[in-house]
Amino acid sequence: MRDDCECAVKPDCKPCMNYETPLTKEDSYQPSATTAQMGHEKARTVGIDQLDFGYIVRVGCQSFAIQSIDVVIEMLNEYLHTPSAVEAKWRAGELKIG
Repeated sequence: MRDDCECAVKPDCKPCMNYETPLTKEDSYQPSATTAQMGHEKARTVGIDQLDFGYIVRVGCQSFAIQSIDVVIEMLNEYLHTPSAVEAKWRAGELKIG
């Protein structure tokens, strides 16, 4: 329930119960100074499915195909060491896969 609502005393107020604050840039994940110093950043969930001729790799909500296991391992290694840097390259269209 919103604190700034005039009907805050009414526990069954549907608009207040469903109120969500929009996320801002400050709300998105940023590694803490301690985490960054330790060299650990939060990586998204990664899934790898083997196909007859390659692999489907899922990182968070993104999926892509890679033919070589060596490229999968190389990309996974880079991502797990520096997730934010790899994601920045992906968003900028600069990440070259395979």
